Amino acid sequence: PDHPEVDYDHRSWEAFAFILDTNALGIIWVLMKRDLVWTVGGVWAMVALMSKRPKGVPVFTATILVAVLYPLVWITGLAWHRLREKDKQAAIALPPEDPEAREELARARAEDAPPDGAAQAWADSNR
Repeated sequence: PDHPEVDYDHRSWEAFAFILDTNALGIIWVLMKRDLVWTVGGVWAMVALMSKRPKGVPVFTATILVAVLYPLVWITGLAWHRLREKDKQAAIALPPEDPEAREELARARAEDAPPDGAAQAWADSNR
């Protein structure tokens, strides 16, 4: 042939590092914001890189790794957010069980003065 032989493994480790570094920011964004559009865009970009042949093994490995990580991180972010929201929804202010706190609350209600400590939250929620 009239063209010189091309070495596709030349600088493939630098490309591997570049692909992982640039997509690490996107993966962190997806984890924090649970952004489906960014996830689809990241997978689409990696599929586009994979479809262009030939390329070195490190580049192909990085594209597969990142294309798998985007949806996994998105699902993990959704699950983490849902679990954290359930913890916040379950918080209920119960009346104080301590007899002294109950007496303090009763006195505060009778005097219409603001109570101290844990009884304050219960008194505020019942007014």
